Amino acid sequence: MASKKKVSLDDYDMSTTLGTGSFGRVLLAKNKKSGEFYAMKRLKKADIIKLRQVDHVISENTILADIDHPFLVGLKGFTQDSRYLYFLMQYVAGGELFTYLRTEGKLNHEHAQFYSSQVTLMFEYLHSLNIIYRDLKPENIMID
Repeated sequence: MASKKKVSLDDYDMSTTLGTGSFGRVLLAKNKKSGEFYAMKRLKKADIIKLRQVDHVISENTILADIDHPFLVGLKGFTQDSRYLYFLMQYVAGGELFTYLRTEGKLNHEHAQFYSSQVTLMFEYLHSLNIIYRDLKPENIMID
């Protein structure tokens, strides 16, 4: 099992919203010391409890902390305060495949093969760990 590093919110400057979801949002976070960028997923505790998603969020945290694959965004650390849970994750500067497709219309044949091969390898890895991923969609595929 991978270690789940506790991070301090004071070490990061939060800026742009990178995306939003059912329980919160993902913010661009810059480490004040190193200058490195990360994605900080901020989940509202009250919404998680109200929608009975506690087990789901615990499972997400555990899986993100345990995986180590070049085609999966991994968990770098976590923390919480009285209102939110925070997952510090890799930042993928290219954004979502969904946004790319909306802008460009479609992928050319070579790019489609490239991305579908990466998705296949990601599924192969997850299945080798007995993890089933059920939320594959262009909004959840990050490109760089």
